[in-house]
Amino acid sequence: MDAKHSKNIKKRKMKNSNHKKSRISSSILLRMLSYSVILLFSYSVMHSCDSIYDNVEKYVDGEIVYIDKLDGVLKVQIGYERVEIDLLEAGRIPASQIRMAKAKKTVIECPDFTETGHRRVIDSICSWVNITGLTQSKYYEFTIYTEDEFGSRSLPLTANVRPYTAENLNSIEITPPSINASSAAAQIEWTNGISALTHKVVNFEWKYTDRDGVVCTDGDEGDKPVIFLENVAAEKDIPVELKCRLIPTTSNPDHTYTPIIDTVDFQQIINFRLSSSADEVIFLKTPIPGIDNDLTEGLPVAFTWTKTNTVNSYTLKFSLSPSFPDEGTYLMNLGDVNEYVMDNASMLTVVNSLNTKLLSEVYWTVTPTVQSAQVKTSYRLLIVWKAGVFYKYDTTDWLGVSASSSYSGTDVQYILNDNPAQVWHSSATALPHWLIVDMRTPKNIFKFDVYRQAGSLSDTKSMVFYISDNPDESGTWTKIGEGGFSPSTTGSSEPSCEVLMTDRVTKGRYFRIEFLDGRPGANPYVNVAILHIYYQ
Repeated sequence: MDAKHSKNIKKRKMKNSNHKKSRISSSILLRMLSYSVILLFSYSVMHSCDSIYDNVEKYVDGEIVYIDKLDGVLKVQIGYERVEIDLLEAGRIPASQIRMAKAKKTVIECPDFTETGHRRVIDSICSWVNITGLTQSKYYEFTIYTEDEFGSRSLPLTANVRPYTAENLNSIEITPPSINASSAAAQIEWTNGISALTHKVVNFEWKYTDRDGVVCTDGDEGDKPVIFLENVAAEKDIPVELKCRLIPTTSNPDHTYTPIIDTVDFQQIINFRLSSSADEVIFLKTPIPGIDNDLTEGLPVAFTWTKTNTVNSYTLKFSLSPSFPDEGTYLMNLGDVNEYVMDNASMLTVVNSLNTKLLSEVYWTVTPTVQSAQVKTSYRLLIVWKAGVFYKYDTTDWLGVSASSSYSGTDVQYILNDNPAQVWHSSATALPHWLIVDMRTPKNIFKFDVYRQAGSLSDTKSMVFYISDNPDESGTWTKIGEGGFSPSTTGSSEPSCEVLMTDRVTKGRYFRIEFLDGRPGANPYVNVAILHIYYQ
């Protein structure tokens, strides 16, 4: 091979090598560009996804929610001649804060709509729709979709719904009341209420016109009307208009009932007639049976009743017994009236004349001042609370049953005898310490006064009080209160702790006091010198 040919071969090799390097460099560059694009695209996608997820989180006021479609017919709620349909999983969001690509409108179609094309168009994207004017008791077929400015529609959603209508409302039946009638008045009462499976009554109002042309009306919350007919003619129909605000229900296939989302006014006319041959009766009107009257509030109490045709003077009576015995009954002769408003001071005088307790169950009635066997009446219970002192139980026959331990020469019985020289003192054993007392009969406890042993005021501290009908220490006990002593260095035997019970209702024959801490040290002990127990 000559030198020239050899030189040409070298040139070709170098040229091929350069082409190969060029191809490799181009490939590497393309790969790098590709990776850059992928990374850039990935970042863009991740960033976009973050934004989307941020927008479907729980809605915050002022946030714009971006959606690509309505999620579906998610919830249907029945109202009175209307229905509400929820369309977004994100909940009910103001239309001004929803963005959906090009869509601008929400459209509802129904063959029963009277609008053009049987369409109702809402100029916004709705997370829920309220469809009104559904007066027929039938199933309505709705088609719901979104629409852009060019009329392009989204995939439609469909719902078949039956609203609650006037036809359903008119089928409601009010249960008959109990009627106590006399020749001059009547008490009409729904003791079990006028609610039913088909409806729940929220409040009511009634009215009628008496024989003098006066419209008598009253009402209240709840579903138990009590109507008193007064000054009406016998042997004539008396129309009473009963108007209720109620929440109707719809029945389900499983025989349950679901309240609709609206309250509705319901009205019914009920006719009554009094018999001229009926007995004469004084009906008690207010206060209603068993009402609490707190004299500490200083409010007056209005006692009202119905009048009869023959009685011209009425007596208001109070007693602790529903038989109103001559001895133990407070009388107030009031004359020819059917109302007496008793101020706070007068009520306190009445209660104090009957009972010194803070809580009194007082019966009251109204009778003719001149007793008449032909006139019937009833009585009612009034629960009266009055401000005053607590009353201390007489513990003479009470028995100290047991204790966690007792130091030599001390006994649980000593805490009941009002002698500060005799005390109960626990042994120096592990906490908690406890004692149990038998009150002989079940009682309510309102307050404890606990005295510690003179000179040992650092012993007894925190206490928990229990009550039971079983003296077994490991049995079932109901907690009625807890309290503790304030720090003291006086060494006297004055009351060191007054503990008001939080549960004053639960009764029990036995009480138990648990002592949670005592004199500091490895084996703390506690003591009680005197114990006073109070009721109201």
